[in-house]
Amino acid sequence: MKTALYYFSGTGNTLSVARRLARELGDTDIIPIARTLNVGIDDDTDAIGILSPVYCMDLPWTVRQFITTLPRFRDKYYFFIFTCGTMPGGIVNRAVDIFDLKKMKTSAAYVIPMPGNVMTMYDEWERERQLELFRKAGEKIKYIAEVVKNRKDDVLEKQGRFRYMLSRILSWLSKRVLFGKFDKKFWVDDKCNNCMLCGRVCTTGNIIMAYGKPTWQNGKCERCLACLNWCPEHAIQYGKKTAVRGRYTHPDIDIEDMLDSFPKKFENEKRYV
Repeated sequence: MKTALYYFSGTGNTLSVARRLARELGDTDIIPIARTLNVGIDDDTDAIGILSPVYCMDLPWTVRQFITTLPRFRDKYYFFIFTCGTMPGGIVNRAVDIFDLKKMKTSAAYVIPMPGNVMTMYDEWERERQLELFRKAGEKIKYIAEVVKNRKDDVLEKQGRFRYMLSRILSWLSKRVLFGKFDKKFWVDDKCNNCMLCGRVCTTGNIIMAYGKPTWQNGKCERCLACLNWCPEHAIQYGKKTAVRGRYTHPDIDIEDMLDSFPKKFENEKRYV
């Protein structure tokens, strides 16, 4: 029985979960969601897992688009795994509701806490804290693998309806009040060498070379912070506080892994205006 894991990952947490789960399952394809949009998916599987981080207590736009356009294969086993650094909000409810509207059954859905990567809000977490999260994630992945191998209907780690609605309201407010002009606060300091790696890891092609430096366009940012965290010079800043903060990428994932995750049309491309 073959499984396909469709994932989205900005700094490697979700990709690392996908890889560990694939090792436990065997006969599993790992496929980046960003490369399936407008292309379609392979129907040669009987189980589909959708793995995604949580952004602002909600689905990344790329993942939401993937879910809403996913063909309705009623005979497949579907499950979700979400990685989250702080508050998952009603992420499981959100995804399951979209599937319900499509009249597709969700057989299992889980949230796996992982180290936070939102350096716009806080500093890098202590190494001991990260290692403990990795250990617990490994245990949960083994459990999930057994459920998926046997195609069992398991728990949907949902919130109560009141907490879910509260998280939706907070998500709506934060995206419009805090993140409505998110792109505008990025800037590069004197360490920038114009390598444009930031543009290559941007999932939406939002970063271009303009007037001799990387420039973020308005309204297209996914808020994955891949650009800030993967910059080899730590030259990308956001607002006034990130210059004195660390950076986070998953220790088992390297930059080439991430470049494989993103649309080919953005690879090896230095776009100028």
